[in-house]
Amino acid sequence: MSLLSLREVLRQNAPLDDIERGAAERVGEVGRACMRRGVAKALVAAGQWDRALGVVEDMERMWDGPPASEASTPTPPMTRSSSQAKLH
Repeated sequence: MSLLSLREVLRQNAPLDDIERGAAERVGEVGRACMRRGVAKALVAAGQWDRALGVVEDMERMWDGPPASEASTPTPPMTRSSSQAKLH
């Protein structure tokens, strides 16, 4: 059995690092979702139904992700002329 070089050990652990990083990101997303749930509950308790509904709708969009049309095609940058055309 031969000893692995440091480079080989790092190369073999790279996929594990990616998994750990991805798991940490997902845990953060769950934490943010729990926080938003608490905000929505507090708004309902305060009788602010419209604002609570907005929070719930935001959570639903987070869960669903972007629509397929938005995910597949990048949004072109808005230019001054295109924004003015929409206003008139």
